[in-house]
Amino acid sequence: MKMNDKQKFYAGTTAFMLSIITIIGCLACFFSTPAYAAPVKSSDDDSDIEYVTPLEVHLRELNAQPPFTPVLPIPEQEVTETEPESEPSVETAETAAEPAEEPVTDTMPQNLSDNEYAIYTALRDAGLSKAGTAAVMGCMAMESGLRVTAENPNDGGYGLLQWTHGRKTNLLNWCYASGLDASSVSGQVQFFVHELNATYSQAAGYSYPVYETLTTSDSLEDCLAMFFSHMEAGVNVPISSSKVYCGNLTTLQLYNKRLNAAYKYF
Repeated sequence: MKMNDKQKFYAGTTAFMLSIITIIGCLACFFSTPAYAAPVKSSDDDSDIEYVTPLEVHLRELNAQPPFTPVLPIPEQEVTETEPESEPSVETAETAAEPAEEPVTDTMPQNLSDNEYAIYTALRDAGLSKAGTAAVMGCMAMESGLRVTAENPNDGGYGLLQWTHGRKTNLLNWCYASGLDASSVSGQVQFFVHELNATYSQAAGYSYPVYETLTTSDSLEDCLAMFFSHMEAGVNVPISSSKVYCGNLTTLQLYNKRLNAAYKYF
């Protein structure tokens, strides 16, 4: 007998529902008492045995573990760099032994004879500047050849600067009163400086600063001009090519001769 469409629909629906019911029943049987369930004995009653699935066993193990405590990261502490302290300087034996720097002094003229050296150091020790010492020694070289016992038979000049008349007498008397030898470098140089300070200085009322120039000036030409014009040759003697002084030589010629001699000691 042939089924119409409506009958076919009901038959298909009925078969589908039966299939669903069969599947549900199988699943119920499967989960109710699984074959692979593990028996667990209850702690309260030894006779009761509980069957649990592996999933339940795993869940119970997880619950039995202590609670998870998250590990928080430790914040990094800011490290500030500090400069190392400088160690105190330690004076070593080498540094302690190093001598202190000596002050710069005037250089000594080279190639001096013993006599020249004695006159140079005596004038410098008496307070004359390097230029003043050289100027005076240039004049001494022309006057006496730097000989303390030089004598001029014509005018009676004596010593390094050919002291004459009253100045010669003053030299002899002052050295005698001071306990000095008038024929020595020390005696004649000390008397010369005494003359400068006591007679040929503005502090003593002299019109020209001969003493002040010879003790403070660094100019050889200025020292020589002051000494020659206002002490050796007289008072305010001009240095000129037309001024004849002695021996048919002009004062300019005499000045130049002394200047050339003075360069050795400057």
